[in-house]
This record gives sequence, C-alpha cells and structure tokens, in this order.
Amino acid sequence: MTSVALSPSGATLASGSHDTTVKLWTADTGTEPRTRRGHTDWITAVVFSPSGRALASGGYDTMVRVWDTSDLPRR
Repeated sequence: MTSVALSPSGATLASGSHDTTVKLWTADTGTEPRTRRGHTDWITAVVFSPSGRALASGGYDTMVRVWDTSDLPRR
C-alpha cells in the first residue's frame, strides 16, 4: 500500500498500491467492497473529491484516473 485517503463522509477508505489496484474499503468494518483496475504501474496517490462522488488516482504509469464512487456506502 503506497497511499490512502478517507472519503469526506468517513464511510470509505481508499488505498493505492504496488499491485496497480485501487481498493475501496468500508471504513467502520474494514471490509473491501470494491477493487478498481486500470493502472499499469504502482499507484502513488489517491484523493477523494470534496463531494466524495469521485476518486482520483495517479502513479508511475503517468496516468491520472478518475473513478465514480456512486456504488459505495454513504453515511
């Protein structure tokens, strides 16, 4: 794991890692509800939008990806 971010609502924790995946965890239980794939190299940064409706990730593949988070739990 190389980076983490907590959603504005506090319901979801995002992590980026060396395995090129973004994982979205339910913060209060630690369960992993969703995995996002699309990067081809290590992910070095993840950040939620202020509304929590999007998550951006970036890494050594020189790409920034924006992910829809509408399927995640909300508080």
